[in-house]
Amino acid sequence: PGPQSGTPPSPPQGLPPGLPPAPAPYAPPRAWQPSPVPTRPAAVVTAFVITVVMAGGLLAMSLLLAALPGLSPEFLRTVLEQQQPDMFDDGLTFEQLRQTVLAYASGFIVWCLVALALAGFAMARRDWARRGLIVIAAFSAVGCLVFVTDVPLVLLPAAAAVATVGCLRRLEGRRWFSPA
Repeated sequence: PGPQSGTPPSPPQGLPPGLPPAPAPYAPPRAWQPSPVPTRPAAVVTAFVITVVMAGGLLAMSLLLAALPGLSPEFLRTVLEQQQPDMFDDGLTFEQLRQTVLAYASGFIVWCLVALALAGFAMARRDWARRGLIVIAAFSAVGCLVFVTDVPLVLLPAAAAVATVGCLRRLEGRRWFSPA
């Protein structure tokens, strides 16, 4: 009796007749392996670090600048009178100057927070954040260059902004942000 004689095969030894054969044993489970995540290009990390250092520094200075007129207006007045004694001779009041300082500091605070948020989202591989950071860095570079004749120190943040744009525009960075 067997497969060629037309009779059903006999059950394996140890099983009563009429029961199906035992299933084949399962293969051992494979160890879990994470899906490969592409590493961030060095240019993207460089742009992130530049942004965090420069925007973080400007944010800290802007917070101090915003706090100064509110917490110690007399100190601000004294410093301004020492550095530019004729500043208030042209009809400019201390209150106008105080409001201007607060307005600039507030604008810088918002600008820095937006730049830091965009940098964070760019590190999370959001292409819209990369493009937004390119735009904000380009405007920062132009804004710094406007003041370069009065304050040569702004060449440092201008160079950092140009470097950020350059890093984010590099081919490997654009490929990393593009959908796979």
